[in-house]
Amino acid sequence: METKKLSRKVLNLSGFGDFGFTLFVNVELYYWSAFLTDYAKFSLGTATFILTLTSVIDCIWVPVTGWLIEKCNFKWGKYRSWLVIGPPVMIFAYALQFSRIGSSEALAAGIVIAAFSIKTLAQDLAYSASVTLVSDMSNSQKERLTLASRRGQYLSMGNIVFSVIALPLITLLMKVTGNEILGYSVAAILFGIMNFLCYFVTFTVTKGQSVSGSSGTESVKKEKLPTAEMVKAVFKNPPLLVLVAADSFRYLANFLMAAAGFYYFVVVLNNLPAMTAYLVITRVVGFIGASFANPVAQKLGKKPAYLISNLIMMGALVLCFFFGRNLWGFIALQIVVNFFMQITMPCLTAILADTVIYYEWKSGVDARGFIMSMLNVPIKVGAILRSVILGAGLAAAGYAANAAATPHMVTGISALMNLYPAVFLVITIVIFGIGYRLSDKKIADMTEEIQRRKAV
Repeated sequence: METKKLSRKVLNLSGFGDFGFTLFVNVELYYWSAFLTDYAKFSLGTATFILTLTSVIDCIWVPVTGWLIEKCNFKWGKYRSWLVIGPPVMIFAYALQFSRIGSSEALAAGIVIAAFSIKTLAQDLAYSASVTLVSDMSNSQKERLTLASRRGQYLSMGNIVFSVIALPLITLLMKVTGNEILGYSVAAILFGIMNFLCYFVTFTVTKGQSVSGSSGTESVKKEKLPTAEMVKAVFKNPPLLVLVAADSFRYLANFLMAAAGFYYFVVVLNNLPAMTAYLVITRVVGFIGASFANPVAQKLGKKPAYLISNLIMMGALVLCFFFGRNLWGFIALQIVVNFFMQITMPCLTAILADTVIYYEWKSGVDARGFIMSMLNVPIKVGAILRSVILGAGLAAAGYAANAAATPHMVTGISALMNLYPAVFLVITIVIFGIGYRLSDKKIADMTEEIQRRKAV
C-alpha cells in the first residue's frame, strides 16, 4: 500500500519547533545549576536538593505525558494540538523557575520546584507531540530518517544561535534590570516566547499530515489506546527497553558536560567569557554533524552510526581530560565530541520510530503516540542522575562559589566534565551494542507486512 510522499515544505519545516525548543531548554541546561549556586545563592545542599527533586518529578511526568497524549483528542489533531497548548504555559512558569522569592530559603526553593514542575509537564507534552510527528507523518523509513535529520539540524541551529546570544543577553538583562536574578527571569520569558513562535510554525505546516488519521478533527473519533495496552507497548517491546536503558547514559553524559561547562571555564580555564566562543564553535560543528547524520545513517545503518559516534565521543573525552586544560586544546577535542553527538540525535529518533513498527508488527496495535513519548524517559533519567552526580562531583572537588581554585578542585572539575561522561558513554555502547537486535532490513520487512494487513 503506497502512501503519499511528503512535500519538501513539510520535510524541511516540520522540525522547526525544535529550533525554538533548543533555545528554550538550553537556558536551564547550561545555566540553571549555576543560577542556583552563584546568583540565587542557594546553599550547595539546597541547590543539589532542588536539582535532584525536580529531576525525579521530571521523570514522573513521562508516563503522565504519554497517557495524556493517548487519551486526549483535540480538534487540531491528537498530536499537533499540544504544540499550541504546552508552550504558552511554559513561558511564565519558566520565569518563576529562575527566581528567588522571599527571605526563606525553603519557601524560595518550593516556588522554584513548583514552577519547574508546571513548566516541565507542558514542555514534555509539546516535545513528545513533536517527536511523535516523525512517526505519524510517514511510513517510509527514508522519509522518517529525513524528518529526524531535519529535527537534528534545527536542534543544532538552535544551539548555535543560543551560544551566540544567551550569555551576552543574560548579562545585558542583568545590567538593564539592575538585578541578576531578575535578569535571568526576563531572559527565561523571552526564550519562552521564541519557543512558542517556533512550535506554531510546526503546528501550521503539519496540518493534514498523518498516516494514522490523527492530524485533524477526525482524531476526535479515533479509538483511544487502553492504559493496559500502553503498559504492554513498553514492557513487551524489548528493543524499546534496550534503547531507553542505553540512551539514558548517553543523555547523562551530555547533560553532565553541559552543566559542568560553567564550572570548567571558571575553575579549570579561569576564563568564563571564553565560554561564548566555545559554545559558538562547537555548536557550528554540531550543525555540520547533524547535516551528516542522514547520509551516514543511510550508508552505515542507524545502529552502527549510533554506536560508532558514541565510541568516538568517548575517546575524545578521555583525551580531553589529559590535554584539555588549556582553552584551544579543550575546544579542539570538544569539536570532535559535538560533531558526533549530533549524529546520534537523528539516529535515536529514527530508531525509536522503528520500535513503533516493531510493536505494531508484533501486536497489531498502533501505539505510536505513547511509544514516541518514551523518548522523554532517557532524558529524564539522565537528568536525575546528572543532578546527583553534579552535586556529588562539585562537593568532591571542593567547589565553592568565588573560592580560589586549588589543584584538587581543577582535577575534580576536569573529571566531572570529561572522565565521568566517557564512562557513561561506555555503558551506552555496551547496552545498545549487545541488546538492540533490530536491523533496517527487519524494519522494512515488518513495515511491508503491516501495510499488507491493513490493505486486507
